Amino acid sequence: MKKILYLPIIFLSATLLLQRAHGMQSPLHLAASHGHGDIVRALLADKRVDPNAKNIILGQSPLHLAAARYGNREIVEMFLADKRVDPNAKDILGHSPLHDAALRGHGEIVEMFLADKHVDPNAKDILGHSPLHDAALFGHGEIVEMFLADKRVDPNAKDILGHSPLHHAALRGNRRKIVEMFLADKRVDLNAKSIDGHSPLHDAALRDKIETVRALLAAGADLGGEETCCQWRYGRPAKRAWR
Repeated sequence: MKKILYLPIIFLSATLLLQRAHGMQSPLHLAASHGHGDIVRALLADKRVDPNAKNIILGQSPLHLAAARYGNREIVEMFLADKRVDPNAKDILGHSPLHDAALRGHGEIVEMFLADKHVDPNAKDILGHSPLHDAALFGHGEIVEMFLADKRVDPNAKDILGHSPLHHAALRGNRRKIVEMFLADKRVDLNAKSIDGHSPLHDAALRDKIETVRALLAAGADLGGEETCCQWRYGRPAKRAWR
C-alpha cells in the first residue's frame, strides 16, 4: 500500500525535475531557439552574456539551437559575426552546430558554416560521424553536394564502425542520386571497407538496394569476393544487375 502511495510522489518529483531541467537554459538559448532576432542581438551586445553557455539537457550552445531548430539564417549570422562564439562547440553527443544543420536539412545554414573559415567541416561526433555522414544518412542530397564541393571536406571520413559517408548512402534506401554524387567525386573511395570488411557494395547488396548496386557496379566497384559480398545474399545478383 505504501508503495502505491509513493508512486504519485515519485512521478510528481520526476515531472518537476524535467520541467526544471527544461527551464535551465539561458535567455540567449531561449531567444535563439524561438527565432527572436532582436533579443539575440541585444543579448550578444551585453558583454556579461556568455554566448557559449551550454544548456543542461544536451549540452547545446545557443548556436546549436539556432542552427538546428529553425535554421534561422539571420540569427546564425549574428553568432558567427561574434568573435567570442565557438562555431565548433560540441553537445553531449559530440554534435557541432554544423552537424545539427546537416542532419536537419538546413541547406542555407550549412552553406553559411562552410563559408566560415573557423568552422571545422570534418568535426566528428561520439559515433565518429562527420556532418557529411549525417547528410548522407538522412538523404539530404543538396547538402551532400555542398560538402563534396568543398575541398576541405574529407569524403572518405570513417566513423567508429569504419563506415564512410558512401556506406551510409548505400545503406539507407534507394538513394541512387546521392550515391552517384559520391561516385562522381574522384576523391571518393568506392571500395572503402568498414571494420567488418564491408564495402558500400556489400551493404547495398545486404539491404536489397538494387538501384544502388547497379550504380556501384557501373562505377567499377570491386566485387570483393562473391562468397563474402553478393553471392551469399542473392546468388549472383551483382552480375545479373550488371547484365
